[in-house]
Amino acid sequence: MRVKQALLLGPVFSLKFNEDFNLTFVYLYGESDYKYRYNGPGFRTDYKSKRHDMDFALNYRLNNYFKVFAGIKYLALDIIPEFFSSYPYAEIYIHGKHKSFGVGLGLSATFPITENLFLLSTLSGLYLKGLGDEKAEVITFSGGTPQNIKSSFNDYGFNATLSLAYYIAQYGVVISLGGRVQYVTTKYDDSNFPFQDTFHNVYGITLTATYSFSI
Repeated sequence: MRVKQALLLGPVFSLKFNEDFNLTFVYLYGESDYKYRYNGPGFRTDYKSKRHDMDFALNYRLNNYFKVFAGIKYLALDIIPEFFSSYPYAEIYIHGKHKSFGVGLGLSATFPITENLFLLSTLSGLYLKGLGDEKAEVITFSGGTPQNIKSSFNDYGFNATLSLAYYIAQYGVVISLGGRVQYVTTKYDDSNFPFQDTFHNVYGITLTATYSFSI
């Protein structure tokens, strides 16, 4: 499977209760095109994917450098077939909606470099349960009636970030630039489902601007 580069955009919110506890909310949305090739001659299907990625977590400060966090995650992929080709024979598998919800647990770190410059990193694991069944339609070009197949599934994996952050004290703004990698594996419960051990991997450059104020 080959995915084109795409932007993931969305807001980030944080609510600080005291020096030890704060809540964070992150939502990202993006669209991408990708190509799937089956292990057969001349087969190709092009898809468009719409991705929704949402995290809500409670953070606890262990010391001046480290925090632990736990929360919930929602992941949704709307996968739309756009083009297929096959020669001399093949089967087409059409995905539908992939939605999962579950928990995450992780560790974050903040290391000061200068008075206003910091190194930030996070590492977390996640386990998600599919919301409903994943569905696929199998169409054979040799004839016959298309088959509709569905299966329940689970998602699991990890998320890691590393970035440099600069605090502009005059405006109460933090600008951070770095990278992120998210590795998610989908396990289907039905061995007859056409996609097994599907990987949803995301990696790239991250850029955020955060404004802080007191209520």
